[in-house]
Amino acid sequence: MKRLALIVSAIAMTATAATAQDATEFKNGGEFRARYENFFNKNSQESSAAEQHIDSRLKWNMNIRKGERLQAQVSLIHSARLGGAGQGLAAGDIQTQYNAGTQNVLLVNRAWGWWRATDMVSIKFGRIGIDFADGAVFSENDWQQVPYAHEGVNVAIDSSFATFNVYGLKTVDAGAAPIAGNSDPEQNLYMLTADLKNMPEVIKMANIHLIDVVRNNGVTAAPGTGAPAAGTSSNWQHLGLTVGGDVAGFMYKGTAAFQFGNFSKPAAGGTEVSQSANMFDLMVGYGLPETMGLKLSAGYHMDSGDDASTTDKNEGYQSLFYDRHNYAGLMDVLDWGNLSYFNVNASIMPAEDLEAGLGFYMFSRSKDTGAVTFGQGFNNTPATTLASGSALGSEVDVFANKAYGPDMKVGARYSMFMPGDALKNATVGKSEKMAHMAYLQASIGF
Repeated sequence: MKRLALIVSAIAMTATAATAQDATEFKNGGEFRARYENFFNKNSQESSAAEQHIDSRLKWNMNIRKGERLQAQVSLIHSARLGGAGQGLAAGDIQTQYNAGTQNVLLVNRAWGWWRATDMVSIKFGRIGIDFADGAVFSENDWQQVPYAHEGVNVAIDSSFATFNVYGLKTVDAGAAPIAGNSDPEQNLYMLTADLKNMPEVIKMANIHLIDVVRNNGVTAAPGTGAPAAGTSSNWQHLGLTVGGDVAGFMYKGTAAFQFGNFSKPAAGGTEVSQSANMFDLMVGYGLPETMGLKLSAGYHMDSGDDASTTDKNEGYQSLFYDRHNYAGLMDVLDWGNLSYFNVNASIMPAEDLEAGLGFYMFSRSKDTGAVTFGQGFNNTPATTLASGSALGSEVDVFANKAYGPDMKVGARYSMFMPGDALKNATVGKSEKMAHMAYLQASIGF
């Protein structure tokens, strides 16, 4: 560990010294943050134990540029947890960040090269981060200790009416071991996104995206929920649109997505399962800049669920790599997937460097008999043992953020989750009590 850090430092200093000779520019930047989380009654059960821990993360970005057409980046991350129980990597779970592979080690989180081939076309290749529109479909998810990174290639085309991005990504490569008589089990994503330009003044963001998910030979580590069975392949598509903007103090944003295609195709015989799912996420708000920066907003979200009543169709929405923390409440109790909720939020800025606010969320199942997915803010996962009914619970978040100059920020929050009837009356893992969480974070940018 120490030897690797010394090698990286030596490379950075040597590269900086060589800048004057080869006209190559090196710029370093990054962030250090420390986060304290204290959960009281984390799984809402009578005998639930408290959990508290401190997470730290150092992110170091080194950007390398040679002229206007060549660029590269290396991003190193060290994350560690002090206290609390380590979270193991569960089968099929690609979101968990605390495991032997990512805790208290130095990781290469980004490593890519970039070439501007023409004035309109550029190409990026390597381990990259992807973030488009409002993060409801694809996000780097920087809230996590280790942000999402994807191996692949990106071709960007900048035209007069839109910026197009084409991606080819390999998200899973399970090796060459035969599965159901086949070899090379893998999962690839092919994406096309378009950010439209020259829109009316009231539209600040307009994004159209199409994603093709191709899974070969029994790979089960699917993004989102509802991975198909081993020994199957699939090829399904995701089509989405995001529009947002503001006018005369009013704000709005909406994302709609539809998923279709072949969700599961057995290698030999059996029933083929089609994909038929959708998602809607809407927000409207109003701002009063002259009244301490007051902002009021209301939102509604719905993504479809699968109740397993049919065997030839999967209606569960596959949530891909969305920005988990900034949706469905700050406590991270519930992830998308058979989830519906509405929320109201309010915030003010008593000073230029101080923001305070609160949010209220009411959660339910989209399909009363379908499974749900719990996030890292909840220790109980009775996904198949919930009681009948849709009510999952409600959440209240109260927060404050303070900036000390351009490089130092501190945030604090207190959250409460009140279980609904589907959790209170669960036959296994019954959750009847209120869960609480206290949070404090400090970050330094450089």
